[in-house]
Amino acid sequence: MRATMKSVLTAAVAVTIIVTSMGCGSPILTPRERLTLAGGALGAGTGALIGSAVPSVGTATGAAIGGGMGLVSGAVVGNEVDMVQAKEQQTQALMEQQQKDMEEQRRELQLMKQREAQNEELQNERTQASLQELSRTKQSLEDMRYNERIESTASAESVTIHHTRRHRRHR
Repeated sequence: MRATMKSVLTAAVAVTIIVTSMGCGSPILTPRERLTLAGGALGAGTGALIGSAVPSVGTATGAAIGGGMGLVSGAVVGNEVDMVQAKEQQTQALMEQQQKDMEEQRRELQLMKQREAQNEELQNERTQASLQELSRTKQSLEDMRYNERIESTASAESVTIHHTRRHRRHR
């Protein structure tokens, strides 16, 4: 009867440790918590088997020792898994941010190219307008020179005609 009482007491302690390590009833267990519980259960089972094979240790003591070691081992492994997952999430978040940054830079580059094309088109239009204005100005100058020559020639002819008429009258 004394062995049974000891087994019940050990089981109660093991259950208390397991329930306490579950995180106050959290509906979703983290990998650390799951592996802590799994390690505790596996350790308790293994300890009980070893304890039953070694009569001086006893099943309850073996379960308690194995459960404690399993809990610690499971917690260590679970903590490592949590850290790896956190690192992966951090890396994923960083990659997503970099992807957003690259998309933003692509949009900015596209806008810059569009503005550059618009500026180039506007510059070409201004150059064309300037060339047309220059051409009109040149044509106006040529027309003025031509008219000046005609006027000059007409004036010279008029003077010559006038001079010739005068000269004929005096003869």
